[in-house]
Amino acid sequence: MIKQLLLLATALLFFPVSEVYAQLIIGAVDPGPYGNGSTITVPVSFPNNLSDLPPDNIFELYLSDATGNFIGQGTLLGTFRSFYTTGINGVIPANLIPGSGYKLRIRTTNPANDPTATVTDIPGTITINAVTNNPVTLTQENLSNLITGDHLGFCPAGEAGDNKTVKLRSNATGNTTTTIVVTNVATGNSTTYTELPTGLTITGLARGTYAVKVTASTLIGGQLIKSARTYTLHNNDIVVNIQDLGQSRGCIDGIGGMADISFGITVSGGGIINNDPQVIYRVSWGDGTSSDLTLADILNNSSRITHRYTSSSCGQDPIQGGNGTITNSFKATISALSPICGITASTTAYAQVFLKPVAEFETSTVIGCLNVDMVFNNTSSGGTRFDCSTRMDFTWYVDGVIAANQPTGNQPFIYTPTVAGRHVIKLEASNGISTCSPSTIEIPICVQRPPVARFTLPGATPVTICANSILTPTNTSDIDNTCTTDKNYRWVVDLVTGGARPDFAGGTSIRSETPQFRFETPGVYDLSLVVINPTCGEVVSPKQRIIVNTVPTATLSPDISLCSPGAYRFDNGDPTSPTYTTFSGTFNDLPNTYTWSITGGDYTISNGDLHTKYPIITFNEFKTYTVTLQHTNNCGTTPIATQVIRFIPSPTIDLGPDQAICFN
Repeated sequence: MIKQLLLLATALLFFPVSEVYAQLIIGAVDPGPYGNGSTITVPVSFPNNLSDLPPDNIFELYLSDATGNFIGQGTLLGTFRSFYTTGINGVIPANLIPGSGYKLRIRTTNPANDPTATVTDIPGTITINAVTNNPVTLTQENLSNLITGDHLGFCPAGEAGDNKTVKLRSNATGNTTTTIVVTNVATGNSTTYTELPTGLTITGLARGTYAVKVTASTLIGGQLIKSARTYTLHNNDIVVNIQDLGQSRGCIDGIGGMADISFGITVSGGGIINNDPQVIYRVSWGDGTSSDLTLADILNNSSRITHRYTSSSCGQDPIQGGNGTITNSFKATISALSPICGITASTTAYAQVFLKPVAEFETSTVIGCLNVDMVFNNTSSGGTRFDCSTRMDFTWYVDGVIAANQPTGNQPFIYTPTVAGRHVIKLEASNGISTCSPSTIEIPICVQRPPVARFTLPGATPVTICANSILTPTNTSDIDNTCTTDKNYRWVVDLVTGGARPDFAGGTSIRSETPQFRFETPGVYDLSLVVINPTCGEVVSPKQRIIVNTVPTATLSPDISLCSPGAYRFDNGDPTSPTYTTFSGTFNDLPNTYTWSITGGDYTISNGDLHTKYPIITFNEFKTYTVTLQHTNNCGTTPIATQVIRFIPSPTIDLGPDQAICFN
């Protein structure tokens, strides 16, 4: 075995040293030649020494056929299960066809995401000869039995430190030269050694992680046949510290929601940036779930670890902490898990997760009437306070102004609108915890003025028409259409004197906005309009009177001779009266509806004048009187009715003075 200690100043003739493929930086791959059974390695690194592959990633190294083609994935040479490594090793299988056109391929795969995988083809080719070679290995003096596989260094992590000494020895024998390249993965600084027969002693090793690549060159059949392998040397302390003190708080946004709670992790200075890059940070969140995170996960989350809780911490068992008993909290344990040394550092944090109420309310209508109460029922759900009680605070707003504060949710909010138009009702539900923003819900409402029912009739008041004529009122109702145009009308006809229900013309009806009434029966009517609004209810207009007349008539008694002048009543009270008088056709007497004339002698009228409908006339003389009557209304004037009344004195018998006579 040819061995000598030598710091090499010249680089080996390898193909490109730093090809970057997504997350991987491919290092120098020795082109060989290799023999059957040789080990081969592909050195890899990561940008900023930070791997963002998932913790359960698997690296796979594949070999093509002699022409450089990968049938399927090719021939699997080796695997490495981790998200971080300094090199991927494999073994050249036996019975391969000799050639210099072989290629290498790396496949990174995550079982949770399979078949999604990343394939990286290594530039250049390697040569494989038809010879048999031994794999190369390194052993470390006094290596902990915890360290196995392609790992070197110190375990437990408490043995790591500055100025460490590492003694390495390869398995090379015979005519073999062994070269060892030690690279600080954080700084990229490399030192190349050639192994002595007594092995290799490295002194003054600083804290950190190192890639140790060993290459054995064995003279076989006149050629140097290669065998190469990469080890990761660990010389790191393992720490994990939480920056946040006390309890972190989060709020679940209602039942079925979730709350994100995060804890700050110390990264720089004495923080986890100094840990081994392969460390996995396992977090038991206290709610029955756990997460495995990498340094990249933490840095990409602004140096924090975050968990999405889906249940409240209220009711959790008390936790005995360094500062006393902690209640109603989840205990989150963060452990730095070295894949070599196991769990080597842990710390604890506490999360209080509260339930934020969900503001909800109901109302029977979103359209209200001015000055009429609107009722909003609070149907909010959920919510826990700081003491885990379920009492919530509720605040009602109208157009952004507080209208009511309520300590419980079983009280309705009663709003009496005094301004018509569009408004917004908002309910804010709060559990009184600053971490939990209040839950709000807004519902727009509209308030309309109640309608004003009114109409006009043609002509003077009261309106007087003739029977069988058509009367069309003008609907002048004031309707607020801001919120809705829904409305209905109903016309009401009251019979005051005589009359009968009117008919309708022009296809109108009692519910038409502008009906056409046909009054066939004379009488006195009262007409009113009802406006029916679905929000404000029924509003009734003032009544307006309608007089329906017909052609007038007037009848006096026949001519008569009477013995005694005096007062006589001209009316329709007693049909046997000598002055029995009747009228028809007029239902509203006007000042000139009736016109009397009396001639032939002196008279007086004791209850009115010559336009009184039913006068009481006192005839003062024994004379012949002529009484005339004319009846006038909007439908016409009667012919003059006449009655002649003669007052004749009764005869007087005078028998002279009394006489005395004798009996017989």
